[in-house]
Amino acid sequence: MKKLPKLLNIAKNEGAKKAFYFCAVLAALILLWWVAAAVFFKNNPAVPAPPEVFGGVWAAAKSGKLWLAAWNTVFKAFLGFVFSFILGLILAVLANLFARVKYCLEPVVTIARSFPTLGVTYLLLMYFGVGETAVIIGVLVIFPIFYASLFAAIRDTDPKVLQMADAYRIGRSRRTLKILLPGILPQIFAAVLSAFALNIKVVIAAEIVGGIAPNTIGNFMSIARSEGDYAAMFTWVLVAVMLAFLAEAAIKLVMRLSMPWAGNQITNYKLQITNKDDTSASDLTSLPIHYSLFTIHSPTPHSSLLTPNSPPSAIPPKIEFRSVSFSFPATRVFQDFSAEFSPGKIHCIFGPSGSGKTTLLNVTAGLIKPQSGGVLHDGKSGTPRVSYMFQEPRLIGERTVLKNLTLVLEPVLAAEGKTRKEARAEAKARALAMLGAVGLKDAANRYPGALSGGMAQRVSLARAFCFPSQILLMDEPFKGLDYRLQKSARALFLSLWAQNPKTVLLVTHDADEAVLLSDEIHRFCRYAPVTGFSELSIPAPREGRKASDPELAALKERLLCD
Repeated sequence: MKKLPKLLNIAKNEGAKKAFYFCAVLAALILLWWVAAAVFFKNNPAVPAPPEVFGGVWAAAKSGKLWLAAWNTVFKAFLGFVFSFILGLILAVLANLFARVKYCLEPVVTIARSFPTLGVTYLLLMYFGVGETAVIIGVLVIFPIFYASLFAAIRDTDPKVLQMADAYRIGRSRRTLKILLPGILPQIFAAVLSAFALNIKVVIAAEIVGGIAPNTIGNFMSIARSEGDYAAMFTWVLVAVMLAFLAEAAIKLVMRLSMPWAGNQITNYKLQITNKDDTSASDLTSLPIHYSLFTIHSPTPHSSLLTPNSPPSAIPPKIEFRSVSFSFPATRVFQDFSAEFSPGKIHCIFGPSGSGKTTLLNVTAGLIKPQSGGVLHDGKSGTPRVSYMFQEPRLIGERTVLKNLTLVLEPVLAAEGKTRKEARAEAKARALAMLGAVGLKDAANRYPGALSGGMAQRVSLARAFCFPSQILLMDEPFKGLDYRLQKSARALFLSLWAQNPKTVLLVTHDADEAVLLSDEIHRFCRYAPVTGFSELSIPAPREGRKASDPELAALKERLLCD
């Protein structure tokens, strides 16, 4: 007994432990069956012993009956499975797009779930053959599973990720293949796991009821029942169980191969920074930042960090709001709002919650359209190419860190006339260079689930500067980080911006952040609708600023007063 704990801990990884316990339980069940047949049902043919049943399976395999019966049964189950999946997927997409489709399908799905399977099987056999009946019954049983699972998966796709895709102008087909489909894969596989084994059982039941489909598992069960051959009945029941088990194992294998991100262990890496309590803005740009995995120094200029179409001297655009009015259903946010944001500067948008700061960014990005007025960029209308850092990193969990960057970069390079292969290679090179600049090159092949919050936000920063744009929108991007992480993230932002200047609109509630980072501060009034804001220029050069300077302290008081 002392060796039992060691035996139970023989497998150190989770997969081996599961296999060990599965085999142990299976062996115990077979032993229990054997004991019951030998002791409690001795000489009773109704309960054959395991050797007799397994011998029957072996004999059926040698004669070829097992393979022929398995093929005929599984083929019918597969036909119903594929048809149900395609039908469920198409209708789930349509139901998410059109409410009327959803309302019309609700009673259909409810009726399909409510069918008495055996009664409908007998009814269908009056009109169709056993093979057709088995397929139709399979569809009636598993279609509602697929439809409900796929509808919920599509409906629950994170709207914030889709908004990120809109901001970076990811096309519909690319968004479907690279974001939507990988995002719903777990729900698809969960539905497949439930449906396929169930469909095999339903098809076998239809074959048993029909009784005339030759060379099928259900037919051999029906023959065994009519002849009173309990051993043969047990044999074909065991074959059906083995088929369902093998199908489930195959689906799980495909799942592991298709979703490598799902097996990652989420590990939090703590960021440790050595600095003074009162760090100036000049200190921030040169501060060496020490991490548990690597050390980041202020990044050095790299040609691949620049936008593809623009030389380093390209001038970012001026942003102008001209008589913009915008309202949500219950709230008017902007009323004849006009403003100008100078080119190539960092503009902090400061104000209370609900005053329209994020709406300002979304209007600038073209994510929402004003009811009147418009936004000009260097005097031109239209939606410019922008980079966007949100309050959350908004990374795609099903793509590696590197592929999160190339996702937004490849289409831009392809639009410049590069072949798909050239665009992919150049996007990868630029993304790796940018990840090196933010100290995450070694994490390029990790999935977002394995990153700490600070690391994920640096990936978001790398994506924003990797994307070829002259405008950077930042919606409280450092809000979720602790004090030390905020300092390091701001330092990194200033270093990257110094190499690749953009017109920056930075929304913040942090007065220290506003006075340390910005060239101009635009303070929104407390109440909407916004018609304008007060503008504050910071005379002190950014390199020499300290949050404790009397002039900046007085400016912070002005920002924080009502």
